[in-house]
Amino acid sequence: MASNQSFVGFEEGRSITCPPLFKGDSYFQWCHQMEFFIKALDFDLWEIIEEGFVEGLKKKKKNMSSKDMGKVKLNAKAMHTLLCGLNDDVSKNVSSCKSSKEMWEKLEKLYKKEEMKCAKVDDKSAHEEPEEARTGTHFLLPKPKIPEKFLSSDTALSTETSLAVPVLQPSYRYELQTVLVLQPPYRYELQTVPVLQPTYLYT
Repeated sequence: MASNQSFVGFEEGRSITCPPLFKGDSYFQWCHQMEFFIKALDFDLWEIIEEGFVEGLKKKKKNMSSKDMGKVKLNAKAMHTLLCGLNDDVSKNVSSCKSSKEMWEKLEKLYKKEEMKCAKVDDKSAHEEPEEARTGTHFLLPKPKIPEKFLSSDTALSTETSLAVPVLQPSYRYELQTVLVLQPPYRYELQTVPVLQPTYLYT
């Protein structure tokens, strides 16, 4: 039994036997990938999708030539391949088509135009000036919430228009510190003395 090992340093790629699945978006990317998938699978399938085959489908089997029968089979295989690359929601839109060419063109009509429309809207939005730049208006920031302890209690103005500013007030206290003290005859000694130190608090 062969082991399923991926290449060292690389992730495992897509299966070469399964078509890319179209879910209704990224049509151009899917269309490009699907074209190469069909050509690699059978180039005659891509030719029947491009050229179409309608006249042979109207004939009964007993009245068909071997050439027409071959094209009918190719058309059926091409339709099956396309349906395998569509999810349920998308396949409903082409379920009434009678040929692979009709299916391909209907998908292009439905999704190519819609994707181009979305791309134009995105491009317009990316290059459009903001409304405030065009009208000269500016964003209004919400009014900050000030803690009550910082609100003025003795001002005559409303707190909506005036705010008390906190003031940094110093206070003092003694701390014992070891310092060098010059003692006669001209020598330094270490002594522990009280030193007045300021501290600051908001009031």
